Amino acid sequence: MLFNNKELQSNFDIGQNLPDEQANINCLAEEIIRVTDLISSTEGRIVCRHKDQNDKEVFVDKLNIDEATWNRRKEEIKQILIRKDKSKFALNNRLEYFGVYEPSEPLEYKKYLQVLYFFYMMNYFIFPKENIFKSLSLENVDYKKSYEEGALKGNHLSFIVLNLFDDDDAFYYFCNTNNEFNNISYQIEKLIENIAVERFDLASTNKLEKSIENIIYSNQITAREHSVNPVIQLVEYCNQYNHLVYCVDLLSNLEDDNLYNLFYTEEFEILPPDIWKNMHIPLEDLNEFLMSDDLFYFCKQTIGKIESKQRHNFLNSNAVKFLRNAIEYDKQWIDTFDENEGLYIEKIDDKYTIYPLKVAIFLRTYDELTNKRKVKILSGNKKSQLLKSLLTNNNDPFPQSLPMQIFSLVCHFQYDNITKEIPFGFYNYTTLLSERLFCTIMIKTTETYNFDVCINYLNKVYEELCDLVETLN
Repeated sequence: MLFNNKELQSNFDIGQNLPDEQANINCLAEEIIRVTDLISSTEGRIVCRHKDQNDKEVFVDKLNIDEATWNRRKEEIKQILIRKDKSKFALNNRLEYFGVYEPSEPLEYKKYLQVLYFFYMMNYFIFPKENIFKSLSLENVDYKKSYEEGALKGNHLSFIVLNLFDDDDAFYYFCNTNNEFNNISYQIEKLIENIAVERFDLASTNKLEKSIENIIYSNQITAREHSVNPVIQLVEYCNQYNHLVYCVDLLSNLEDDNLYNLFYTEEFEILPPDIWKNMHIPLEDLNEFLMSDDLFYFCKQTIGKIESKQRHNFLNSNAVKFLRNAIEYDKQWIDTFDENEGLYIEKIDDKYTIYPLKVAIFLRTYDELTNKRKVKILSGNKKSQLLKSLLTNNNDPFPQSLPMQIFSLVCHFQYDNITKEIPFGFYNYTTLLSERLFCTIMIKTTETYNFDVCINYLNKVYEELCDLVETLN
């Protein structure tokens, strides 16, 4: 159901059983008139059943609804819903950009009518002043528009996806295929990383990258293959869009000048104590560790008497606040998915622990990137924004995965610098190379909207990568 208000609920809501006698464009237009009149006469806020990606209510925006919307007649509504003239605005024409076409099968046609109803209500009542179709076109990718928690502009995509999941077939299809998609993607990512590490000699001369790129591009995808089920087709499009916005922007930040600004090298005058490298402490001892002189000396790269004001400022810094939020988020992730290890903490004997060296590098890296270097990251259309503002957006909701992934990669880079005797450029030619190649593969999969076609492509790539391993050995 689109709305909480029972009077506004309709057989044309996605997932509802639409009777045969209503499954036509005339009845759809009449239903839109009925619901429009009810919305007009309803006092107070009209809240949608689903919230956005940040758990905020979505509601009918009466103040911004165009006057013409309230008074449309049946024939005018029908023209907005479906037009054969592709040069004029109609929802059916715009939906074709998402790969959604009018089906011939009666059951699929019912779902198509429900999709038309949903987009009409969303376009004219819920987001009346926003161009949803332009926002979600593949020409306007921006990771802030993803449907994940923390996305600053993800209300369109998340709201669409959650309503599409009211269709049981679409929901089960997404769960099954997305799980398979993620599994094979993870195997590919780890395989590329292992190849890069084991054959560093080839990775550092770009020979490995060229070999893997040849595998990526030599395998063809059936371009833009569509599902006959319009709800499933929309789910596939939204999911592919979500992959694309992340990978395009991550790839932009791992290339050219921005790469060297992020992954800096420095000579530490004050190194962390060696004991930190091989120890973990109970999480309840974190506050005591944050008070330690050694931690302060390493993070600030200075030795001497620590004034009480300096200590106070350090303990109340954005870096420490962000660390605490990251730990809380890790806890939620570990508890939700019944894991033993997160990004920063680990569960040992059913108790949370943390590694002092990780804490030190986390705090030092945050301060270096945000306060000293004032690093910016790139997003849609190469726009740049301070990493600090993306990581400390009141810390509620928690930052999106792209700035967090970039920050984590830099922390990993600094961790390797301190703990390992590694060849110059090793990290760039292994971890970062695997990240870039993986993004390239994910972008390649968006040449189709169909999950099954994507999975077939990924399986072929994985098989050929395994063959490459055999050849290199």
